[in-house]
Amino acid sequence: MPDSIDRRVFGRGSNACAKEPRASPSALTVEERSDEEVAEMMDLCRLEIEGKSDCKDLTTGKTYAAYLIFKIAEESCGLTSPYPDARVALGDHEAKACAVCLDPSKGKKKHEDDVRLPRKRNDGWMEIELGEFTVNRGEEGEKVRMSLSETKVMNWKKGLIVGGIEIRPKKKAA
Repeated sequence: MPDSIDRRVFGRGSNACAKEPRASPSALTVEERSDEEVAEMMDLCRLEIEGKSDCKDLTTGKTYAAYLIFKIAEESCGLTSPYPDARVALGDHEAKACAVCLDPSKGKKKHEDDVRLPRKRNDGWMEIELGEFTVNRGEEGEKVRMSLSETKVMNWKKGLIVGGIEIRPKKKAA
């Protein structure tokens, strides 16, 4: 397991939370995840999750990935069409969007090879890579921005339970 400098988890208490400009108080519910709070999306038309972190404690020259930690509630809807866009950017660099499928049991088609899929974790949660970044010399003071959004189609969405965003070193392909 990486040391604590190379691994960060952001929960609801950080900047990693769902936003809905005109959401009713019942639009987001808070539940406990062991000793942490989690947010469950309830009946929203816009999916926007954002997080920010300083890079000052990350290792220069190392590539990191940001992962959304989540579960899908039994009664979920609207999370698969269209696919949400995931982005990760460091400093002023522009982030390229990547399509992600949060619930492959309801969404991903076989011909869609460019769509990222989640993986089950040992702790019972799922994770999906939002993107990666490398901290280069001179960028140590920059902020990394992570986001997941689907705002093109205003259909009802519910049932996404967000545990947080985790940053950890990217494993090298074997």
